[in-house]
Amino acid sequence: MARVSIREFLRAAFTWRMLALFAGLVVVAYVCIRLGSWQLDRASERAEQHAEAEAQAEANADPKPLGEVLQPGESFTGLVENQRVTVTGTYDEEQQVVVPNRYYEGEPGYGVVTPLHVDNAVLPVLRGWVKDKDDADAPPEGDVTITGMLRPSEGAERTDVEEGEISRISTAELVNQWGGPIWTGYALLEKSDPAQTAGDDGGLQILPLPLPEDAGLNWQNLAYAIEWWVFGGFFTLLWLRAVRDHARRTREVEEK
Repeated sequence: MARVSIREFLRAAFTWRMLALFAGLVVVAYVCIRLGSWQLDRASERAEQHAEAEAQAEANADPKPLGEVLQPGESFTGLVENQRVTVTGTYDEEQQVVVPNRYYEGEPGYGVVTPLHVDNAVLPVLRGWVKDKDDADAPPEGDVTITGMLRPSEGAERTDVEEGEISRISTAELVNQWGGPIWTGYALLEKSDPAQTAGDDGGLQILPLPLPEDAGLNWQNLAYAIEWWVFGGFFTLLWLRAVRDHARRTREVEEK
């Protein structure tokens, strides 16, 4: 059977019958695309909910003694990341530093990092956040028992910073300031005994536990989204085929 020419196709497409069919299929295709977009939003939302649930489960896990999880100088692996730990040591206020460009509830400020001396080693502790670095208060004195989440050392960054600041929480940089041995990660403080001054009382704001990175998408909802988009494309192809068949029938009638 001879192929339908572009002229024949366009003439068939602009008949009232094909235009009405086109309008109906456009509505159906639009609904399919919207449903696909809704499923995509659901995929992202469910992935975020899953990530939050994982973070909450980690937060509720019983803390382990730091020495059972990671030793000074030992390689930091994914197995210990976000592990809640507890350890007793003594803060060194004189070596305390701040990290600019840290955010709390969307507001920029400074993270306050204080070395905690544990026996002959040192553990960086991110004690909290302040809006102005001059408001970084002193840590508790004497022996302090902290509970926190282990976080990996951040990559070193060569940027100009002011005295008393560090660009990143990098143990490779901190060991040059504080000496070693040093843990290859840092502790995100959750609580301490004795307690430090609370944020509501002018102290540091404890930073929230991080969500797992790269939560991605929920694959089930993503598959549903693709199905709806395929349906939308199918109805478009259905109209094109209907127009082609109509053009062929019109040609056959004219040739008789």
